[in-house]
Amino acid sequence: METPQSFETLTAAVIFAAIFFFGKWLALPQKNYHRRLMSFASGVTVAYVFVHLIPDLHIASRAYTSAMGNVHTPATIYYVYLAAMIGFMVFYGLEHIVISSRSKPEPVNSSPQETVNTVFLLHIGGFALYTWLVTYLLVNNIDEKTVPILLYSFAMGLHLFSIDHALRREHGSTYAGMGKNILAAAALLGWVVGMLVKLPIFTVVSLLGFISGAVIMNSMIMELPSEKEGKFFPFLFGGMFYAFLLLLLA
Repeated sequence: METPQSFETLTAAVIFAAIFFFGKWLALPQKNYHRRLMSFASGVTVAYVFVHLIPDLHIASRAYTSAMGNVHTPATIYYVYLAAMIGFMVFYGLEHIVISSRSKPEPVNSSPQETVNTVFLLHIGGFALYTWLVTYLLVNNIDEKTVPILLYSFAMGLHLFSIDHALRREHGSTYAGMGKNILAAAALLGWVVGMLVKLPIFTVVSLLGFISGAVIMNSMIMELPSEKEGKFFPFLFGGMFYAFLLLLLA
């Protein structure tokens, strides 16, 4: 695999890092407008999942089968989908831990602050890995044409923007102090490692499958409108706009 142009991928990585670092100032001034932007971002990510990401899993499955000597067995055919399921389950479990910590009684010998710190570090650690993988796969992916890099960066930038918003709401000043810096650094580190380290094709396929499942899970739990917060028409417009863009530039 040839490495895409470093300037394009570096620019995207810097934008990803800036989304976390400056996320506090990226919110639109009126809450209603910000919610519309979040719903638009949700629609874009959902379109990305169904029109680009799921077909990419099929491409990755064929690449893995080819790397394994074109041996067509259930293990090779479904390998990438199993990796996607693992990514889905891992981030579902992470979200379950965070939700459970809100109402779970504190152990007798531990302080509330200790529990908050443990959950916060686990949550941020999971999303640091997630951000690192998103940026690493920006540099080393199965499909490395210029247009997919731009499309990937646009969709993932909006996706990370939604994640930043959700983490700020969940962890407040703790995230605003240390958390955002960790995720910004993870975005840049993913690019650096991607430029320096070329992993084997079967490892890249594994990472692509894992992050695909994670993106699907995080799209569901962080971006889809809940209760009365969502704005349907911005959500619909974002999805239709990005799906049309993907089909036009495919």
